[in-house]
Amino acid sequence: MEKADFLTRVVAIIIDAILIAVAGAVLRIVPVLGALAAFVLPWAYYVYCWTHDSPFGVQGQTLGKKVMKIKVLMDDGSGLTLQQALMRCLGYFVTGLTLGLGCLLALGASRKALHDMVAGTQVVKA
Repeated sequence: MEKADFLTRVVAIIIDAILIAVAGAVLRIVPVLGALAAFVLPWAYYVYCWTHDSPFGVQGQTLGKKVMKIKVLMDDGSGLTLQQALMRCLGYFVTGLTLGLGCLLALGASRKALHDMVAGTQVVKA
């Protein structure tokens, strides 16, 4: 499996961020949903797309990853389980604590960002 390059991953994240921001803005019309959406929506979106066959495509792909023709797999090439997807989300949180610097690790030879290392995942060309 050929690993996805850094720029492709960045574009996929930007697409997903725009999608989440638009959905969050729509949900903010209802005050209680807005507060809940700000925290829950991104994590639910990622976990759902990584672990289920979704309307966006095959398991392991968010809409951004589908557009960029990449997907998330475990290091052994298998799909993510719910537990593994939650670990990847925890890895995103840890990457966020580094102010995103953990993403720069994907520039290295392994092409694995900090969240990939935490979850034992890789991003490959679909």
